[in-house]
Amino acid sequence: MICKACGKEITRENMYESKQAGMEGHYHWKCFIALCKQNNKVGAQRIEGMAVSSGLYGDIVSGNIETEPLEGD
Repeated sequence: MICKACGKEITRENMYESKQAGMEGHYHWKCFIALCKQNNKVGAQRIEGMAVSSGLYGDIVSGNIETEPLEGD
C-alpha cells in the first residue's frame, strides 16, 4: 500500500488506516500524526480569523468582560 501523505510504500508493521472524515485511507503512523497537526493548526487559524473579523476577538482582548466581585472583596 501507498501512504496518502508521503506517497511511499507502507509495510503492515507501520501502517495506519484512518477512517476520520476527510482523511480516510492508509498512512504511515508518523505521516498521519504530522498531517493531523498541520490540519489542526490551519483550522485553529481559520477559527481565529473568523473571530477577529466578526468582532468577537476584539471584545475579549480589550478586556470588556463584566465580572462580579468575589465574596470577601
